[in-house]
Amino acid sequence: KRLNHKFCEIVGYSEQEMFQLDFAAISHPDDLKKDEENIKLIQQGAIRSFQSDKRYLQKNGCNVWVKLTVSAMSLGTQSDHYIAVIQDISNLKQSEAENELLLIKADAARRDAEIAHELLESVFFRVSDGFAALDKHWNFTYLNANAAQILRRQSPCFLIGACLWTEFPEKKSSAFYTACIKASEIQEPVYLEEQDQSSDLWFEYRIYPSLDGITVYFSEITARKTAEYEIRRQMERLQNAEAHAHLGSWELYPGQDSKGWWSNQMFELLGITPQAGIPSAEEYLNYIHPEDRFKVVEAMQKMALGEPPTPIPYRSNPERG
Repeated sequence: KRLNHKFCEIVGYSEQEMFQLDFAAISHPDDLKKDEENIKLIQQGAIRSFQSDKRYLQKNGCNVWVKLTVSAMSLGTQSDHYIAVIQDISNLKQSEAENELLLIKADAARRDAEIAHELLESVFFRVSDGFAALDKHWNFTYLNANAAQILRRQSPCFLIGACLWTEFPEKKSSAFYTACIKASEIQEPVYLEEQDQSSDLWFEYRIYPSLDGITVYFSEITARKTAEYEIRRQMERLQNAEAHAHLGSWELYPGQDSKGWWSNQMFELLGITPQAGIPSAEEYLNYIHPEDRFKVVEAMQKMALGEPPTPIPYRSNPERG
């Protein structure tokens, strides 16, 4: 048998040491059976050559990934001599493993974003507004039980007739105070979201003025704000993971002008600027290679019928860049 210096370099043995070994001795046990089956097929004349990715055992005990191509030398029906070409593909295999990890992270980030979105919807529909009416001197003339609870009073009667700024002097240094004054002066509604400095809770205010005073609808929205922050954090993780994995994601909302949501990476992959807006389903198909559009449309139709999504490869349209 003959071998060159490069093969010895890949496996870490000297030429003299290699002459004392056979291919089984340097093959990873999990890859040996497949090699033996292919060699048997060549010996039987069933095939003339084969190619496979496999691992060799280096002298130092490490594994090295190679692409092995074996061809029979004789022209008869049986072969006992072979030519083997070995290419070191360790870097390629490492890149594939890293890409697979990035795909897993991107999928996990996407699932976390979906959970955060469901949490936001859940807390949004459970909140109850407090309601308070104040005269032009900022005295409470009415408030409901929810308002009293949010303001930490046992009953609305404890605040009727009291001045808002006297009962809650810390509010005079808040954005809520500024918003109330503004609504009263311009006689237009003002909307505000603010975090209470004494409790760190978030509140939402809708302030409606009148000539006799103001009416305030308010509710504690800390859970919603927490969910919004979680969504932003998960979306940032998703965008980062997709950028590293060279992935794009999109959602289509039927019945809404055939448009939906695209991640930033989706725009970049197809060479579209986000400022141009999200393409409709029909416009999106123009960015797909004409020969691949049918299978993309078919996949979208199946998902519209409730079938689970199936990964399909497709090419971008070279005419669109």
